[in-house]
Amino acid sequence: NAELKEQTLRLSKSQDKLRSQQEEIEAVNAELEDRNDYLARQKEATDWANRQLEQSRLELEKKAGQLATASRFKSEFLANMSHELRTPLNSILLLARMLGENKEGNLNSEQVRSAQIIKSSGNDLLNLINDVLDPAKVESGRMDMNVERVSVRDLADSLDQQFQALAQDKRICLDV
Repeated sequence: NAELKEQTLRLSKSQDKLRSQQEEIEAVNAELEDRNDYLARQKEATDWANRQLEQSRLELEKKAGQLATASRFKSEFLANMSHELRTPLNSILLLARMLGENKEGNLNSEQVRSAQIIKSSGNDLLNLINDVLDPAKVESGRMDMNVERVSVRDLADSLDQQFQALAQDKRICLDV
């Protein structure tokens, strides 16, 4: 009997120990399930983020393609516009130069001066067209700047020559 009692006591302690281990195992299992759930949610979030990134990458590639096409069209437009503006302007400059030379001597000094103003203004416009519509300069975002000394008197005379006829035509007084 004593031996049976002792075995029963050992069995009872062993059962308590097994119950305790089983509770620990259940707690560890519950923790592992929580971690698995967390990892599954993380994987879903990562997968969603990867899909979003891939979608964004595809959209960026599409936009880059559209930008390249727009850039090509812009360059073609600028080249065509530059040609369309330069062609008639070159004719005007040639005719103004011929009038300004007055080889036949049939123009008075005021007419010769007007032809020279037309030629000077045309050259200024041609330089502006060259600077603004040159596709290479527009593409690179770069414009050349020439820093040089300028006589204020020459600048004033040039402005007076260019705008005096316009002022007279509009019947306003221009004093430079």
